[in-house]
Amino acid sequence: MKPVTKQVCAHLIRGTIWNCNSSPFSDPDFEEISDGALAIDSQGRILGLGTASSLKRLFKPKNETHFKDSVLLPGFIDTHIHFPQMNQIGCHGESLLGWLEKYIYPEEIRMSHPQQAQRFSSLFFDELLQNGTTTSLILSSSDASSTDILFNSAKDSGARAIIGKVSMDRLAPKELIRSVSQDKDHSERLISKWHGKEGRLFYALTPRFSPACSNAMLRMLGELAQKYSGVRIQTHFSENLDEIKLVKKLFPKAKDYLHTYEDFGLLNERTVLAHCIHASASEINRMAKLKVNVSHCPTSNLFLGSGLFPMDAYSRKEITTSVGTDIGAGTSFSIWTTLGAAYKIQRLRHQDVSTAQLFYLATLGGAKALGLENEVGNFEVGKKADIQVINWKKKSILKARMENSQTALDRFFSCLFHFEKDLIEAVFVDGKPVFARQ
Repeated sequence: MKPVTKQVCAHLIRGTIWNCNSSPFSDPDFEEISDGALAIDSQGRILGLGTASSLKRLFKPKNETHFKDSVLLPGFIDTHIHFPQMNQIGCHGESLLGWLEKYIYPEEIRMSHPQQAQRFSSLFFDELLQNGTTTSLILSSSDASSTDILFNSAKDSGARAIIGKVSMDRLAPKELIRSVSQDKDHSERLISKWHGKEGRLFYALTPRFSPACSNAMLRMLGELAQKYSGVRIQTHFSENLDEIKLVKKLFPKAKDYLHTYEDFGLLNERTVLAHCIHASASEINRMAKLKVNVSHCPTSNLFLGSGLFPMDAYSRKEITTSVGTDIGAGTSFSIWTTLGAAYKIQRLRHQDVSTAQLFYLATLGGAKALGLENEVGNFEVGKKADIQVINWKKKSILKARMENSQTALDRFFSCLFHFEKDLIEAVFVDGKPVFARQ
């Protein structure tokens, strides 16, 4: 009998595996593989998933890494985070509009200076990776040069990122405002330079929110969305009741808030709307028909007192929902912590969200929201190996909790409320190490 010829793989990474298979949000399929492994090729794609023993029979790895007492799970996906607000986490005593005026616009002016952007952009990606986040949808400042710096830092960090220069031409300090023609020119230059770079950097058209944009600005962005069919679109929607009143005042002919984007061609399957707390039934129905995606930002919504996100209203309509940290209104770079807050919000609404659904929101749900579900989001063979490794034995109280847990889902759920970034042992993007705990 001839010996079985083993397929060569670049790397075999071993440990307990948590994964979510391709299933609808209503019933995600969560699995745990004890002493599991991932076989990864030289391009960073997954060749095999299974037990370590089974993969060793099939593959001959050039390198092997065994993370004992650790869990391998997909890198988390943050679908709404503001780079220039990272230094304003925890600013006391304001709701959304007052918070923007008092804290955020002055900070965004400071972070529009290249020196500041250079100083903090590397730290920004370091912090994401150290919290197990491998993919992010990011709002930059309204300055093109600072956005270019942010893209360069994303490139150097090894992270996967979709970044957009914020567009606004009114209701903000003059230092942050750009004319429609300026904004168009700057956006197109950034698209040309960065969209699709290295297969992991992409551009997102980014109206701040409709009150900060004239009809001419929104129309121009809609035209760019049509011209560049691969770019994403990100903005804010229905976060705060005073914001909704402002929209009615500034767009008296619009039938509702959603219409201020809909009317200019900014809503489709490439769009991610952040917050979506106070949307009407009509707006949610139209979002479903347009295949718009939602980013739920629970720590931000709690901190600013914006409201409680009605997750069930979106899941009933099969609207792809994901999670965002929304730094700096959000209070943590950690998606782990963000998922814990998402659970608490549904409990306050006398609703429930299952543990498997929480896992899905941060992995495959995030990938679908960003149009990356064929590349990342779980450990399906053929996808990119974006991995975070969590060593639960580093924290004694978590170790005790994990050892007394009866199911894999219970073990994952307990991590949400015991998480500290020191538990992250290593992070890989495209199969390459981008962070390792010393």
